[in-house]
Amino acid sequence: MRRNSVGSNCCIPYCHTTSAKCRGLSFPKIPKRGVSEEQDRWRAELLRVINRADKSFNPDKARICSRHFEDGCIKYGPSGKCSGLVLWSMPTRWMPTKSIVTPKTTRPAPTLRPAPHVPERVCYWNFEDVKNDLVLVKPPWSIKESTPTSFQVGISSDHGWKVVVSLAVETGMQADIKVLGLPVQHLPTNLETKRLTHFLNSLQEMAICTGVTATSLQDFAAPPDGKSPYYQHIQYALVNGKMSHVSCVRSTQCQALLPSGSNICRPCAQIQHRLEDKKRKQEAKIMEPIKPRNPLHSMPKEHLKEAFKKVRQENGELQKKLRAFQNSMVRDSIEISPELHKSLSAIDTSAIQEPMQKLFWEEQQKALRTKKRGMRWHPMMIRLAILLHSKSKAAYETLRTTGVVELPAETTLRQYTSAVRPEQGFQPEVMAELKKFADSLQPHQRYVVLLHDEMTIKSDLVFDERSGALVGFVNKDMWTFDVTNEKMATHALVFYVVGVNSHLKMSLGYFGTRTATSDQLMPLLWTAIGCVEECGLQVVASTSDKASPNQRLYQLHQIPGIQDVCFKAVNMFAPEREVFFISDPPHLIKTVRNNLESSGSGRNTRLLWKDGQHLLWRHITDIYNMDVQNGLRRTKLSYDHIHLTPHSKMNVSLAAQVLSQRVGKVIQSYGPADAQETAKFILLMDRFFDCLNTRNLNEADRTCKPDLQAYTQLDDPRFDFLEGEFLAYLEEWQTSVNHRPGQFSKTDRQKMCLTHQTFRGLVMTVHAFVGVTKYLLSQGVPFVLSNKFCQDPIEEHFGRHRGMGRTAENPNLYQFGHQENNLRLQRQLALMVTPRGNVRGARQQRPAVTISTSPVKKRRV
Repeated sequence: MRRNSVGSNCCIPYCHTTSAKCRGLSFPKIPKRGVSEEQDRWRAELLRVINRADKSFNPDKARICSRHFEDGCIKYGPSGKCSGLVLWSMPTRWMPTKSIVTPKTTRPAPTLRPAPHVPERVCYWNFEDVKNDLVLVKPPWSIKESTPTSFQVGISSDHGWKVVVSLAVETGMQADIKVLGLPVQHLPTNLETKRLTHFLNSLQEMAICTGVTATSLQDFAAPPDGKSPYYQHIQYALVNGKMSHVSCVRSTQCQALLPSGSNICRPCAQIQHRLEDKKRKQEAKIMEPIKPRNPLHSMPKEHLKEAFKKVRQENGELQKKLRAFQNSMVRDSIEISPELHKSLSAIDTSAIQEPMQKLFWEEQQKALRTKKRGMRWHPMMIRLAILLHSKSKAAYETLRTTGVVELPAETTLRQYTSAVRPEQGFQPEVMAELKKFADSLQPHQRYVVLLHDEMTIKSDLVFDERSGALVGFVNKDMWTFDVTNEKMATHALVFYVVGVNSHLKMSLGYFGTRTATSDQLMPLLWTAIGCVEECGLQVVASTSDKASPNQRLYQLHQIPGIQDVCFKAVNMFAPEREVFFISDPPHLIKTVRNNLESSGSGRNTRLLWKDGQHLLWRHITDIYNMDVQNGLRRTKLSYDHIHLTPHSKMNVSLAAQVLSQRVGKVIQSYGPADAQETAKFILLMDRFFDCLNTRNLNEADRTCKPDLQAYTQLDDPRFDFLEGEFLAYLEEWQTSVNHRPGQFSKTDRQKMCLTHQTFRGLVMTVHAFVGVTKYLLSQGVPFVLSNKFCQDPIEEHFGRHRGMGRTAENPNLYQFGHQENNLRLQRQLALMVTPRGNVRGARQQRPAVTISTSPVKKRRV
């Protein structure tokens, strides 16, 4: 037998392939040892199949040619080269076989024989035998009664006999057991095969069911009447010459005796829950307010008593407030002139209905009557002042010093904004605030989406006097004095949480990075998910843009050989749920538009083609030029839509209006015959964006587009469109390009289709969105707005950061941390102001402000 050497030759016996002679074959190595337990088992199985024990065979350098493996067993990299074997792939083709195969003989099954009969042991033959063992009875058992034909043995207590065991000649060897006078029927009582002493010991080890002993539940039960499933069990006894009793509530199915360690049997426990519900309903009925027309004679006495106490308490509080008001009127009254009285009377404050305006007016009146050092501002007024101060410090000081508006001093605001020290990471104070908000939500409102994105900041080092640290490094815990640019942060990575069915929008934490890699994002993402889950919220999706680190991050969760595109992973903090990965739909729309813009024009890096027709940017520009020449406005296309700049390419509305239904219909109706495929693609992208950009419940009726309706049904036809027609179109496109006849290189064929990153992003987003929406609807969420899975909230959050710097749009890491604190303190007031940026925002009208009285943490100086 010829054995090949290691290296570039195949190590399978009798295989003559070498890498020098066989150009079309791949020669993957045998997997290394020590990577994981599963790979070690796979390596051992491969070596067993190879079956070589000669000295020239080295498993660490040996290779196997691809002709021994099935299709799909070998992994290939982006360049098309072999990168290794798929886990648990085994060589099955062109393997050496034995010349003489010895058939294996199977051993006959053993004969089944019946087990030998074991005679049952008999302890007693008749009643007299049992009675003779009464002399062996030991305390606490005692003989209660003994006659020639029967006897009774029991355990006594202060309230009578606890357990009594009776046996008579008429019953044979079947004993009768009674516990507190209640018969026990669920235990075996045959004494023929069991000694009396052993039987009594087993009863002694068991516990007696206490029943329902709560005093408050005794009134709901009555003596046994044969109809009710429960009754009041009363035991009377004479203690110290006085009659006493002990009562409890028992089920008619009470088992009386329980295994050791138990207190109450299951039937009595069910009765206890039933009585507690009955008591709870009665107490709730008592707490209901009395309606004016309810007849008092038909109400329970307890109800009238509680109502009288409540009225008396309210009357006392009103009297106390009245006296305080009268005293304040005497103490603080100021005599004014008739002209001023007439002017003040003309001011109608009752017309103010807006809560924030009303609070602002009341705080202004309060500030005018109070000394500045003794003023206690409302928490919402503090948040409003921080918002105004962050917009413009000079304008804020101008309003305050001129006396036009009474506002807190700048030093007062600094005590609130610096109460929490800005630090990188997930801070406990932020998690406590998030948990407090989560506790006020309903169960269907606890589902959230986790967003993460990076904002460009200025590389700079700042010495924090308060903490004594240098702020501005990528990793603040690992720096030395040899400061280099590679260690200074250029971006701020922010994790942001958004409620699917609530108004929750909050920043979790930030990190200084230099464009974080997928290996750095992986632990941070799952740490953020764990923090959110610990606060009582449930993360169902993670959304990010189409950057390469984010794409690689999701591929790290991919299961080899099972998923072509990874769009979900098991939530390690809640294994019964999954986390779905979504690529931001507005970013996908912009990249698709950019692909089309570079097709046959612009940079001319692509030449899209499908089913014999080219998809060209020229088809869109021709429609625009035709409208300009004829003075028509069939579409919303303008000069900015056609002639793109680096800044306009970031605008989502420009991309959405290019890939809109109106443009597609115009090209379909008035465009040339070779532009029909372009029109079809634009119409599909318009429906895709509408399905993933539902912003409110009324937009579909206002725009007459059914795809903008909220998702409320599990069988919504838009799911079939996304996973059926839309994905089928993309797959047909790739198939058409791959099978296009002609001498085209691999690069040329890639230019005929969308970029690989864009294609994977579309497929991943469709599968993830359909999966997470169906899961939410199945869990009782009344409706789902697809815009909740977009990155608009975090883009607006970055816009607020840039707006706080005014002309300096890129703060350094130190300033970014302080701005995070300011935005977190402003809460919903900051969310009312939508900054100018790449997104329009999901709000068509100003949301109502909820006046919060929760105090703002203040730094004590």
